[in-house]
Amino acid sequence: MKRLLVVAAAIVASAVFVPVQAEAKSRGDLVVIGDSISDPVFFKGRGGDPAKMWWAKLGRKTHTTPRVYAERGSGYTKPGKCRTTTIGQRITKRSIAKRIRAAQIVVVAAGVNDFSRCVFRPDRTHYQKETTAEELDKAIETTFNDLDRGIAKNSRVIITAPYGSRPSLRPYRERLVQSLVSHAKKHRFQYVDTAHGTIWGKARAKDRVHPTAVGMQRMYREIYTSSNLRRRFP
Repeated sequence: MKRLLVVAAAIVASAVFVPVQAEAKSRGDLVVIGDSISDPVFFKGRGGDPAKMWWAKLGRKTHTTPRVYAERGSGYTKPGKCRTTTIGQRITKRSIAKRIRAAQIVVVAAGVNDFSRCVFRPDRTHYQKETTAEELDKAIETTFNDLDRGIAKNSRVIITAPYGSRPSLRPYRERLVQSLVSHAKKHRFQYVDTAHGTIWGKARAKDRVHPTAVGMQRMYREIYTSSNLRRRFP
């Protein structure tokens, strides 16, 4: 019997089921909270195969069932395209929080969009404004506090910030990484670096932000081999 990857599609609130090869019985859920880099609809739209995305590979390696909640353009400070939810809002949404509570592995893979935030006018139109270091740090702190309250004691939490090499985004990368590392340490989450070199060179798409199939393989390899997952899920 084939196991299914269960994916919550970005922007639209429907589920996408991506069948993969038959595998051993699942050990539990792998919950992924992310942006377009983890969005199967976005990757497929660019000619990619969702079964070859980093979280699909990780699910097969760890024998867990991926449940992906990824929204294009979203981050810790920014709702997806200023229309959907932030990372923190997804984590505290009742249906997703229930999945997180039962998950074996939780991976938060986000941050590249947090160079700016959405500012809403009274008429609900909006514009984007550069995010300050203080605003970003506060959003990450709040998100990690909520996540820590929602996980099971035996869950493995991985924090990462997949980041391409687009020149305009480089100035924001280090402050993001520093904040993630600091707050992950406080909560005993494990930070894995995918912000420096993982989605560079042949691993990056033409936009210098999103990964190619090579980039997906590198992300999977970094997250698995550089974390404690390698010991717990050999």
